[in-house]
Amino acid sequence: MKFALNRIIAGAVVAALLAIAPDLRAATAASLSIEPSEISLRHADSAVQLIVTLRSPDGVEADVTASAAYSVLSATGKSTKSPIVGIARGRVTPQADGAATISVTAQDPRSKKTLSATVKVSVTEFAVARRLNFVNDVVPVLTKGGCNSGGCHGKQGGQNGFALSLFGFEPKLDYEAIVQQARCRRVFPLAPDQSLILTKATGETVHGGGVRVEKDSDSYRLMLRWINQGLPKGSTNDPVVKSIEVFPRERLIDAKSKQQLRVVASYSDGSSADVTQQAEYKSQQPDILSVEHGGEVATLGHTGEGAIMVRYMGLVDVARVSVPYSRTMPATAFANFKPANYVDELVLAKWKKLGIAPSEVCTDEEFIRRASLDAIGTLPTPAEARAFVADASPDKRAKLVDRLLERNEYADYWAGYWGDLLRNKRRNGDQAKRGTFAFAAWIRDAFAQNMPY
Repeated sequence: MKFALNRIIAGAVVAALLAIAPDLRAATAASLSIEPSEISLRHADSAVQLIVTLRSPDGVEADVTASAAYSVLSATGKSTKSPIVGIARGRVTPQADGAATISVTAQDPRSKKTLSATVKVSVTEFAVARRLNFVNDVVPVLTKGGCNSGGCHGKQGGQNGFALSLFGFEPKLDYEAIVQQARCRRVFPLAPDQSLILTKATGETVHGGGVRVEKDSDSYRLMLRWINQGLPKGSTNDPVVKSIEVFPRERLIDAKSKQQLRVVASYSDGSSADVTQQAEYKSQQPDILSVEHGGEVATLGHTGEGAIMVRYMGLVDVARVSVPYSRTMPATAFANFKPANYVDELVLAKWKKLGIAPSEVCTDEEFIRRASLDAIGTLPTPAEARAFVADASPDKRAKLVDRLLERNEYADYWAGYWGDLLRNKRRNGDQAKRGTFAFAAWIRDAFAQNMPY
């Protein structure tokens, strides 16, 4: 009976292992994923940027959007030159109403196997002539081209008699400047392609700002349509952008590799739209990351963490891209570090993310020197250093930090730093001087009173 029971248990265990074996194999195999998982294009101007990610068995993710191969499948599952959508470097554009399936293939560099994934796409209202909106359609083109930036027509007083609001924050004034001012000479509805705002932007007419829009671009065609439609301003009932979101928000990638971003705008009527091509991008760490106009980020061979600022219609989001120092840092490298507070926990998480092993604990002599320089900007006296080293209290380092933050030198030192950061400097005139001194005193009192940032 015992023998039979053992055989039953053994058989059940083997059967369970066989049942989950495919799942185990799948978990250790490379995979290909597509974001978004489903696409709906509602009109001819809509487009969606795909992000294709190859995930290796050890969890390392790599963007293969630019290198992947794309094809459109028919209802029978065969590749076809479908008129429904067009696709280039992961950007899907509509061509006719209907439904299709996009097949994406990429090669796993480790196993040399070809991986594939699919995404369904539908197109509606392609032939409907959408009425353009100045704020939602034209202003993003001006912003993307830098026309309303602080160095061009967006600066105070404008440029050569043509002034726009900075980054399009006053679209009503911008509409008047383009359509009504200068005797209406900037737009020419009878011959839209001869409009000054287009010939200047494309360089056909001498333009101090150079070429801002290519003639075969979507931006040019949209501006041309807007003039053709009679320069519509739009209705007050038209939806407005409420928020933007960038994908992926965080990504860990290798040195000298690329990552495609995708930006989605959400509107007041509950709808959303892919604005990857219309958004602006700026690298906050240009020595680590560069970014193209279409949102493709490239790492420059250096390790560290960088941020890409994404701006659209006055709204901002940030994508963080990190290049780790090591992806194989053992867990034992962090075993001796014991977080004492939530700041330590955040620091530890960042070390693990970037593959940085913490240094050994410094000596007491090193600690009092570093803490004093960081907190009050000066070295400890010999007597202070000797007393600290001789102190046998287990919490003497925490007590030292508290004492430093209570000293007058702390408020003086950090008030000077923040005064420089905020550009608080003495100017001509008694009133300006009084304001400068008053602001400096307020900053110092804020630090002395431990006012929150």
